[in-house]
Order: sequence, then structure tokens, then C-alpha cells
Amino acid sequence: MDQLKKQTVMSNEIIKKEFGEILISNVDELLTKYNPQSVQDTFRGVTTVKQALNENDTNIAVIKKNLGETGLLIVLKLHILSLNEAINVHQKITKYQAEEIAHQILSIYYYISIVEINLIFNRAKLGHYGRIQYAITMPDVMLWFQSYSNERMEHFERNQEQQNQQFKTDKTIVDGKLFKTNDAQFNHLQIKVLKAFRETLGEKSQFDQEAYDEFKKTYNK
Repeated sequence: MDQLKKQTVMSNEIIKKEFGEILISNVDELLTKYNPQSVQDTFRGVTTVKQALNENDTNIAVIKKNLGETGLLIVLKLHILSLNEAINVHQKITKYQAEEIAHQILSIYYYISIVEINLIFNRAKLGHYGRIQYAITMPDVMLWFQSYSNERMEHFERNQEQQNQQFKTDKTIVDGKLFKTNDAQFNHLQIKVLKAFRETLGEKSQFDQEAYDEFKKTYNK
């Protein structure tokens, strides 16, 4: 911990020199929020991609933009070394390897969040990506991230397909107008207002948009 404090103080000074005083600008705050134990305690119940994304946590690219790379790399290395301690293998990740892995994560998987990284490492501990026997290697770790990234993309594709299907099935044509339920573009009140307006028209009367707009103003009062 003494070494970590020294790194933190040094990193703070580097950040202040390079970026000046900015919002949430010191590594202490970053470590308080994203240190492995804090993240574990806060997000222990996050076990799926959907849950991780629903946390709406800041992705690491934004953290890097706001704080610079130094503090973020420290946080990533801490998570990697925490994983190191949690898995009982003969050959563990070295500090040099931890730094290289942190750089690779930041470079390739910049769009994910610390919450998602915590999920990946938790899954690895439980053997989700396969049993770890003799050693944890850098290629192993990067394969975990690749697997998660693929699952993440599949999640977005499924969501998009569901939205498209919802759009196809939940649509109503009223008086020649297409109303869509997707994204709150349609609701029951609109249909109720349209039906009420239609009752005011004669059998041969045509739908008049201006008249309908005026009717809505009166109906909603």
C-alpha cells in the first residue's frame, strides 16, 4: 500500500502538470471509486452483460480523456493484480505483464467500463472462460476480453432485433396515419384522442390535420 500511495502522489503531480486542475482530476478520487475492493463490493450482483451495461458506468476512454492515462493505468493494473491474488496458479502475472495488459485493454477495449472489466475478471475466477490450470498469461486475459466483447455485441444485436420486431408488430393505422409504439412515439392516449375526434366527423368527412390539431388542444384541457 505504501508503494501505491507513492504512485498515487506521483501520478497526481504528473496529471496536475500536464492537464492542470480539472474536474475529478486526481488519482485519489479515481482509486476511491474504482479500486478493486470497492468495485467488487458495489457491483457484486452484476453477473451479465445486460446488468453491467445498465449500470451506465463511464467507459475507460472517457476516464482517460478526463484524467489522462496515468491514473487509469494504475486502476487497471490494480484490478489485474487483484485477479492475480484471487486465482491459485503456479505462474502468476508479473507487474510488467500487468502493465502491458492494462495498455492493451485501454487500446483495444476502450469502449467498456470498469464495471464490465470487473465482470470479466469475476467470470474468469469462476472458470467462465475455461479452467485456469498452470498459469495466467497475457493471451489468456486478452481472449477473455475478446469473448466478452463478442457477447456484448451479440447483446446489442439482439436488442436491435427486438426493437425492430416490436416496431413491426406494434403499429396501428388510424385514419390513414401510421403510429408506432416504439420509443414512445405512440400511446393509448393518441388513439383515444383520435377516436374522440373521429366521432365529431360526419360519415363522409375527410380527416383534416389542422382540425385534428385544434381538437387535441381542446381535448387535453
